[in-house]
Amino acid sequence: MNRPDKFSWVELTISNESGLYTKQGWGRIYGIPLTTQEIVVRGDGMYQIEFSDQEVTVSSEVLVKKEGNINS
Repeated sequence: MNRPDKFSWVELTISNESGLYTKQGWGRIYGIPLTTQEIVVRGDGMYQIEFSDQEVTVSSEVLVKKEGNINS
């Protein structure tokens, strides 16, 4: 079993034109959840996604509806 370093952490900050939308993470103040974390953003608009981390490898995926978001 691989154990994370006691100093490892990751933080995800999502902002929009109004400012901070949400801030979530793993490690430090966020604890160490044992399941995959999912963040759902349902509002329209432009969002900035920022990752900060130390001693971790993170996988992420962003899913959007094709309609209104992807030009054919």
